Amino acid sequence: MSSDAQYQRDNNLATRIAFHESYTAPYVDFSHWVLDRLPLSAGQRLLEIGCGNGEFWARNAGRLPKDLKLVLTDNSGGMVEAAETRLADTGLSATCEVVSAEDLRADEEGFDLILAKHMLYHVTDRPKALAVSRSLLKPGGYFCATSNSGSYMQQLQALLTEEGLEWYSNFTDEFTLENGAEQLGRYFSKVELEVLAGQLVLPNADAVIEYVKSTASLFPEPGSVLAACDRIRPKVQAVIDRDGAFTISKQAGLFLCQ
Repeated sequence: MSSDAQYQRDNNLATRIAFHESYTAPYVDFSHWVLDRLPLSAGQRLLEIGCGNGEFWARNAGRLPKDLKLVLTDNSGGMVEAAETRLADTGLSATCEVVSAEDLRADEEGFDLILAKHMLYHVTDRPKALAVSRSLLKPGGYFCATSNSGSYMQQLQALLTEEGLEWYSNFTDEFTLENGAEQLGRYFSKVELEVLAGQLVLPNADAVIEYVKSTASLFPEPGSVLAACDRIRPKVQAVIDRDGAFTISKQAGLFLCQ
């Protein structure tokens, strides 16, 4: 696995975002869904760890409370650069910094909310990262983490398993909807989970293959994933020919902690 290689630039991430946007039925904008569940108000100070390409803020630019003080961090310089560009394009301002979740520094001002979207399973020393995050919250502040179910996209998982490939489970099973509450409960006295279930309905095999290719560098041997695509394609097409679409179930969710 090489998550570092995967996130040097934002093209693979952008491919997956577009995939979910195009084929989720019924469509729910996950960025909007998350924002609507955050306890935000004007003037708050907010930290995002693992901000990625800043798409979350770009999508929500017109829906944010006034005068939020945003601090965005990621351990990838490429992602931070992409986030800075996206925020500038939408007129938002933020302090952006290249730093890992484990290496966040003490901040005298503290934060009203810390956000970690679909990234805690990447963190090598998760206990340290969570302890640091907890220490950075103001009294009464919130920590929010999003993740997927361990059975996320199980139909696609099954195809890769048939090819001897173990999907993302070599790292994403480290923090899921099923085991996240127990981990967070070591650092926060209150942990609440809200789940969003959905499905992807795919009318063509090419979209499935492009998605799989975008994940290749997350596997121990990326070349084996790319090679498997040629064998997976006819299997997906057979389902489409029979059913009219290849359907993939998915379940994501949000932990809100204090």
